[in-house]
Amino acid sequence: MASIRIDESRWPLVVISWPAEELDDDAVEAFIAASEARLARRQIHLSLHDGVRAGGISSRHRKQLAEHARAVEPLLREYMVAAAIVSQSALVHGVVTAINWLTPPVFPQKVFSDAAEAETWLGNQLERRLRVYR
Repeated sequence: MASIRIDESRWPLVVISWPAEELDDDAVEAFIAASEARLARRQIHLSLHDGVRAGGISSRHRKQLAEHARAVEPLLREYMVAAAIVSQSALVHGVVTAINWLTPPVFPQKVFSDAAEAETWLGNQLERRLRVYR
């Protein structure tokens, strides 16, 4: 069974590594549960999605992730600072486009081919957000 690896050791940066294998129901449900747990903390955070090795995701799972985003939209709007997706794959770009078409993100989101550029952009997004709170 493929699982989505979630690393919170660099909080508020959450690194999410997508597997090469297609996801099954358990993996998607575990990802959604982890997302809900992060949002329940009511702390701002950012996500770096490592999609370098990412495989496919079914249309059913794309719809499930979009529905989850809609359900938690107020919390995402308040606590998700930004999300960066790292991938050079046209497939991954297509998946991101499809999910965003179903549910446009309520936070800044950008796709990068380089992880260092993605982290720099996320850092800038966090600084901008923190200036708003000062």
